[in-house]
Amino acid sequence: MATLEKLLTADEFWERYAGQRVELVEGVPVEMAPTSDLHGEIAGLITFYLIGYVLEHDLGSVRSAETGFLISRDPDVVRAADVAFISKERGAQVADRDKYTPFPPDLAVEVVSFDDLADSLQARVCDYLAAGVRLLWVIHPQTQQVVVYTTDSQTTLSVGDTLTGGEVLPGFALPLAKLFPTD
Repeated sequence: MATLEKLLTADEFWERYAGQRVELVEGVPVEMAPTSDLHGEIAGLITFYLIGYVLEHDLGSVRSAETGFLISRDPDVVRAADVAFISKERGAQVADRDKYTPFPPDLAVEVVSFDDLADSLQARVCDYLAAGVRLLWVIHPQTQQVVVYTTDSQTTLSVGDTLTGGEVLPGFALPLAKLFPTD
């Protein structure tokens, strides 16, 4: 990727990189490699379980396919969540659905790939929480764990545990054994 002379805004980033696997981090485009088969399976499963619950309870909508979220300005940050949930009330505030969602999701889900760097992952977590994401699930397929973040807590769950939606998705419960494929 070419060196930039100035930081990009979200609008400039959209014009140059729309449809590409790139995030905007503090005004700088950062390429993202395609994900692994396991990453795709886990993201698909969590999307499936969330969509079923959200539709059944008329709570809002689920985003997938690494939807872009403009989570901060000056310098602009556009993060691409693997899966996300937006409440019905907040979803109604999206004026231009052909661009990035102009605010952070209520729930962001990140599936960790084998090649994700710890510093990069921690920066994503910090960005989401600083932007006001109310619930963040970081799924680690290799260790079959999920780290659940809220604004004031962090909990690590394992296969025998149940992932819940807390205040963001009241009543949502997913035994982690259903999320991690077995051979």
